[in-house]
Amino acid sequence: MAEKQVIIIGAGPVGLFVALRLTQLGISVNILEKEKNAPPAPRALGYFGASMFALERAGIWEEVKSGGPTFGALGWRKLATELPDGSKDWGEEIAFWNLADGSSYEEGKPGWGMTIMGQHRLKDIILPRIMKSGLAEINYGYGLTHLNQDGNGVTVVATNEDGDTKTLTAEYVVAADGGKSATRKQLGIELEGFTWPEIIISNDVELNVPTPPRTGVNYIIAPGDWCFFCPLTYPNPNGPTPYRVTFAMTEGECKPEEFDLNVKRKFEAVVPGPRPLTYKILRQQPYRIHQRLASSMVKGRVCLAGDAAHLNSPWGGLGLTTGLLDAESLADALDFVINKNKSLDTLQIWSDARRKAFSTVTNPISIKNKLRCSDQNPDTVVQDDPFIRAIVSRDEGELNKIAHAFDNWRTTMSELV
Repeated sequence: MAEKQVIIIGAGPVGLFVALRLTQLGISVNILEKEKNAPPAPRALGYFGASMFALERAGIWEEVKSGGPTFGALGWRKLATELPDGSKDWGEEIAFWNLADGSSYEEGKPGWGMTIMGQHRLKDIILPRIMKSGLAEINYGYGLTHLNQDGNGVTVVATNEDGDTKTLTAEYVVAADGGKSATRKQLGIELEGFTWPEIIISNDVELNVPTPPRTGVNYIIAPGDWCFFCPLTYPNPNGPTPYRVTFAMTEGECKPEEFDLNVKRKFEAVVPGPRPLTYKILRQQPYRIHQRLASSMVKGRVCLAGDAAHLNSPWGGLGLTTGLLDAESLADALDFVINKNKSLDTLQIWSDARRKAFSTVTNPISIKNKLRCSDQNPDTVVQDDPFIRAIVSRDEGELNKIAHAFDNWRTTMSELV
């Protein structure tokens, strides 16, 4: 008999959200996390649309909503412009999208706007609930080194930095161990797609900048200096505000001996406000971006979720939501198999549905979001880009198509099994 019903590899937001939903369904979990004390990294931070409803279903939406600001609009702008006194102002607005336009969702309710909260804080909300369930165990510092499965269950061997090992068994395994997933490699599953040439530099930084007109969330369309600004709190007009500022650099610009100088040059180019420019970097992370999808998200009794299964450009904030929707529907699939005696084929049905969601929603939209900022001419983008043109012209038909592009993002297993 397996010691635990499900082993979860990876204690990031996706792995912990699977664990939360499984324990709520009465399914016990054993979580392995390779890192002992990983510092909070400036990664995903936006919750909108379907992810809000998934969080509400799990009973944590209100706490997430109170964890950061919610913005009701997005902006696209040109690069910051220099003023006569040497300071810089926000660049000219290209497009403004009020997310409430044509929406029936009420402010403060799931579905309205975009809530901003770092994914590390989502983990802080989920973890205590999992541990209070009495159905969860977590092992920090242990990474997967071997996996074997048969018709009855899965055996996992995990090792820490001292060489100590743990051997665990379970009926099923969920791998949420990130883009470099050791589990996916053990299974021999390929991540198919491509890697972008740029390296993304994600910065959580205190800035003393003018309050952005109309909305705090702004995408800068500027080939060579394309970037993203998002306040981590509501903007403070009288002092510094913590912002997420994300931009791209070339591989050459990221050489260790040149990195800090090139980051400083980027901040000078893209950040509005007084000069000389002052800022305080709170957290910083360079990383490559990809558009890749696993050839399958399930092999036998082992399932891949989140970045272990697919990777996409962060432009538009689609990655975390896709991972959370993987987690929500995977917990439902495992509930059908474990608690309701559905066949193991249920997991393949889940995999097919989630791969389709990535292929038809996350992947194409995140590619367009990235190229819109990195490759489009800011002077002609309104004419050249159908999405921007629809927003500016307020074409109801086109805006309706944009809204319905996300219809198949969430997977309802009860409709498929």
